[in-house]
Amino acid sequence: MESAKNYFRDQLCKSSELAFSIAHDPALDREIEIVGAKQFALKMQGDLAQQYFSPDVRSDAERLLKCIDPGATSKLSEAFRFACTAVLRARIENAKLHAEQLAGNYAVTSSDPLFTGVFALPPIPGDQPQLNIQLTFEDVANRFVAFKKPDWAPKTAADYKRVIALGTEMIGATTPMKSVDTDAVKRVRDVLYCCRRTI
Repeated sequence: MESAKNYFRDQLCKSSELAFSIAHDPALDREIEIVGAKQFALKMQGDLAQQYFSPDVRSDAERLLKCIDPGATSKLSEAFRFACTAVLRARIENAKLHAEQLAGNYAVTSSDPLFTGVFALPPIPGDQPQLNIQLTFEDVANRFVAFKKPDWAPKTAADYKRVIALGTEMIGATTPMKSVDTDAVKRVRDVLYCCRRTI
């Protein structure tokens, strides 16, 4: 399924950009991100074993299926279930490879036969200068939410959104991440500590 391979390739590209950003952001802990990616992959493997497809997975599967057949509408068809499975398999492999990228290992490729031969090159300095120069606090926050949201319970997602909204208000949505220093992070932390009963 070529569309599934393209979906996986898009996921890899996003993860490569994220890994590049994390490596250049002193406010993020690379080791924690590695552990998180591995745990995320294991959680999704459990979902796949039970054939549980989250609303987010089902939404991506619907878009994937419409790329193949614009008239496809049934969410009970075998084709839709296959698309859900393909999306979840892509996300599992992407999370595993994201952990490897964060560890500096770009030689590892997908072990899932559905994605054999699919890879994405890491961003090369000069090809995407805006990634390192113009990445804002809001950009990083949005990428963080997009990457973590599939694994969050509704309450967890709401809590993170409130915390990110506070951080955005204090730091500034358009503030370049390069200028967000340890003192800025501590100021947000201190406010969160004072407001911990309501945040």
